[in-house]
Amino acid sequence: MRVIPSSALEILEFHKVLALVGERCTGEVARQKCSGIVPREDARWIREELMIAGDAMRIHEEQLTVITGAYPRLEDVLDQLRVDGLVVPGEELIDLLAVLLQVRDVLTFFNSEHGERFPHLAGLSSGLPDPADAINAMTAVLDEEGQVRPDASDTLRSLAKSLAARRRQGDQLFEKVIRKYADQGWLSDTLESMRNGRRVLAVISERKRQIRGIIHDQSATGKTAFVEPEELIEVNNDVIEIQGAIRAEERRILLELCDQLRPSVPYFAVAEDVLSEIDLYLAKGRLGMALKGACPEISDQPVLHIEQGRHPLLFLKNREGGKTTVPFDLHLQKGNRILLLSGPNAGGKSILMKSVGLMQVMVQSGLPIPADARSEFGVFEKLCVELGDRQSIENDLSTYSSRLQDMKEFVAAATDRTLVLIDEFGSGTDPKLGGAIAEAILDALIKRGVHGVLTTHYSELKVYAFRKKGVVNGAMVFDQESMAPSYQLRVGVPGSSFAFEIAERTGLPKEVLGYARKRAGKQTRALEDLLIDLERQKHALSEKLKAVREQERNLDKLVRNYERLQQDLTAQRKKFRLEQKERDYQHISQLNRELEKSVRAIRESHNLEAAQKELHRIKKAREEVRQEIGEINAALAQERSANVAWRVGDFVKVQNGLHTGQIERLEKNQATVIIGQLRMNVPVTDLTPAGDPLEINPRASVQHDLAREPVGQFNPLLDIRGLRADEAGELLEKFLDGALMSNTSPVRIIHGKGTGALRRLVVDKLKEYPVVETRHPEDQAGGSGTTIVEF
Repeated sequence: MRVIPSSALEILEFHKVLALVGERCTGEVARQKCSGIVPREDARWIREELMIAGDAMRIHEEQLTVITGAYPRLEDVLDQLRVDGLVVPGEELIDLLAVLLQVRDVLTFFNSEHGERFPHLAGLSSGLPDPADAINAMTAVLDEEGQVRPDASDTLRSLAKSLAARRRQGDQLFEKVIRKYADQGWLSDTLESMRNGRRVLAVISERKRQIRGIIHDQSATGKTAFVEPEELIEVNNDVIEIQGAIRAEERRILLELCDQLRPSVPYFAVAEDVLSEIDLYLAKGRLGMALKGACPEISDQPVLHIEQGRHPLLFLKNREGGKTTVPFDLHLQKGNRILLLSGPNAGGKSILMKSVGLMQVMVQSGLPIPADARSEFGVFEKLCVELGDRQSIENDLSTYSSRLQDMKEFVAAATDRTLVLIDEFGSGTDPKLGGAIAEAILDALIKRGVHGVLTTHYSELKVYAFRKKGVVNGAMVFDQESMAPSYQLRVGVPGSSFAFEIAERTGLPKEVLGYARKRAGKQTRALEDLLIDLERQKHALSEKLKAVREQERNLDKLVRNYERLQQDLTAQRKKFRLEQKERDYQHISQLNRELEKSVRAIRESHNLEAAQKELHRIKKAREEVRQEIGEINAALAQERSANVAWRVGDFVKVQNGLHTGQIERLEKNQATVIIGQLRMNVPVTDLTPAGDPLEINPRASVQHDLAREPVGQFNPLLDIRGLRADEAGELLEKFLDGALMSNTSPVRIIHGKGTGALRRLVVDKLKEYPVVETRHPEDQAGGSGTTIVEF
């Protein structure tokens, strides 16, 4: 993105946003990369950057950890590793180990299920090999402080043992010598010290020649001499010799380790770069969370659609101070590409303009912004910013001349991919002449199709914006009662400067204000009064509109409640009819049983013809009642489903069914419903809503309460597996009675194989009923674990 002038990003304080990102980086390398973040024009790159930043925000939102701590730079240690034969100190190799451990943690994180949940951020580390070999090689040699481990080689282990043994021997001799000379009073208060890597006695200077040994040093005062006693010279020589051998062996081990690591230096550089990139994106995500921000949509067309936008720096400052930042909505595209913003001083015009520019720069730099995710930003190729006093002493330019110079560059650079931000547009010279020039510049910008936000106090420009297509007035709302700014943006009407009202509020004398009103002219005062009046009317209409909308919402609720009550009343009526018919049906069933007794009596009296006529009459009456019940049930089901918008995945019950199923597919007025292992196609009018099914014991998946089963909805399947004998017997008797009452035949009883107890119970119970036939299905349908009964 080209910026005009070159200091435009600094004017918008983009550097402060980058500093906030850098503060949230874990490593120094990532912090340095922040300075390289610049706005770009590639829409594809911007989308990818925002998707990665979005992953980072979700990681922080879920409080997950990717990088566990700070990591050092590798530039110096890698430069040393590249040199053949150079031994890199262990204290520097430990920095490389720290980075590789972080890389391993990152790979472990994204190689888990997190890689699928955050694919855009995980893609940064894809293809990066696991550094396990290099980590194992270094941990086998170095300890946590970067020192060579005493057990790094057999030779080093042996030398360490020898050194420990000689030191123990030296300790014993030294203790003996100290006691000897201390008893004679020849030693100073400190008794012993170290000089030139050798253990020495702290001897009073007058006695130093009386102790056989080597004088290594004396104190600054000359009162103490440091003597290595003759008894310890050989032991000290051995200790120094062994220490030299240990250093040589450690150097050999480090040289061998460096030779082993040297071929992987290119990989180490890539690993550090990947780690710092992920660190940088995580920092962007942290900033996005701090801003309560989002990653907006990116449009291929030049557009500015900001929902609930806030200035990022102001938002963070206000949050620290416990203040609220008022958000704004701004939509600029096609017909209205330029917002001409007016209103009183200190009302928030400049902050809003800078917010637009800063958020645009952040978006084109791949950073989350403090706005709603529904916001949409186009990609601009040029950004023109004119803000503040740019008086140039070096070039002998006044403030206004400097602004005209900027305007010249803006017009020359203007295209439909240019975003223009101008504060106090037209000011700096004679109001009439300045207004005319500003209007001409604005007209040229509109013809070139630019987008932008311009602030002004000039009434002529407000009138021009009202008449001209492509530019729209906007105002920062001012509370006329408290005479204080509300910092709210209102698009569509110009704003008044409220100059006289504010001046009166500050206590200027009336004669001064009166003189000012006269000098302002009738036309100017009339226009300002008109703007103020428009603002009042707008506010009043807005309040009335809110009240009307609230009334509409209440009316909608009342209408919905009325319709629901009417539907419930209709359903209750039909339900009452159904209950009445069910009672009639039960009465007829009772008469039927009494009739059967009468038929047996008639048969005994050999009057068969009369019995058959009576039986036919009763059955016909019962069938008519059952048919009416079915019709009422169908009407109720249709009533229940008429106002339901069915969707795939809804849980439902099918008419005359007790079990809950789930809609698999919808096609016109037909639905495919899955109930257990069964799939059926039914009309949507036969469906009734059902709640999510409860988890049921699969061994008793089709049991039901026969006592509560509605008439006309008998289920011909009973599962008594897993029940006690008394429970199974009671349920079986109700089931068989229900089958007889509903004339259902055949029916299926699942009792299982097991010990055979439930099967024997079924056989015994069936002896009490007029059973025509019992049989068992094939093995795939239940085999001997199921009994089919026909009455």
